[in-house]
Amino acid sequence: RSPAPTKKLSEVDFRSGATLEQLSAQVSELVLLEQGEFGDQTALEVHTAKDFIFNMLGLVQKVDQRLPVANEYLLLSGGAREGVLDLNPEDLGEYAKGADFDLDFTLLVPALKLHDRNQPVTLDMRHSPPCHSWLSLRLCDSSILSRWSVCCQEENGLLA
Repeated sequence: RSPAPTKKLSEVDFRSGATLEQLSAQVSELVLLEQGEFGDQTALEVHTAKDFIFNMLGLVQKVDQRLPVANEYLLLSGGAREGVLDLNPEDLGEYAKGADFDLDFTLLVPALKLHDRNQPVTLDMRHSPPCHSWLSLRLCDSSILSRWSVCCQEENGLLA
């Protein structure tokens, strides 16, 4: 006798709570949008949005005086060639592989330069929650450290 048919469980993306069918539908819609040809109007809108972001950050710098004076940004683009299912958002580690997606992304990432010593800023992502990073201020002088003190935590007796 054959076993009773089992009901197929919906696969769920535990980070967002959405089913993979919902995510697949979103990706399909984005792929259709991506395949459309963008004209001069869309390019102008993107350029205007970028200028707005840079102008807004300049105004924030004038008021706050903590952002880097020379704002530099990395424009990162790429695609997710293989989907992943995050099994435990609290403890990132093992992933279950999902369906292949070709979803492009673009990120505007600030490149911080907190001092004039031409030392690169390194981000420590090893022990950080998703979308966060540790930034070491050890090379900075006391005036810079005091400006960033509300964002600092001590690590091994040193400000980090």
